[in-house]
Amino acid sequence: MMHSAEYTADLQVIHPDLHTNCPRQWPDKYNVLGVAVTATTVERAADIIISSAQHGDSALVTGLAVHGLVLASNDEPFKAKINRFDLVTLDGQPI
Repeated sequence: MMHSAEYTADLQVIHPDLHTNCPRQWPDKYNVLGVAVTATTVERAADIIISSAQHGDSALVTGLAVHGLVLASNDEPFKAKINRFDLVTLDGQPI
């Protein structure tokens, strides 16, 4: 997926202005330290990933650890790459 996003204050929903060719509706993303993080559950994330695969749709997904979140918040090129992912869940207990 290649999309840019408009960022607002932390924890405000981010609305991408471009979408992948995937017809599925990805969950909303929120700005966490400048990184577009998906608001979802494990079950919803699994369902949409499986559905996309079953339909032959490609997608970029990650379970981003707190280390990756901090790196992305301080590294603009890395942040831009992460913010293009279709699904960015946070992995790890600190989050």
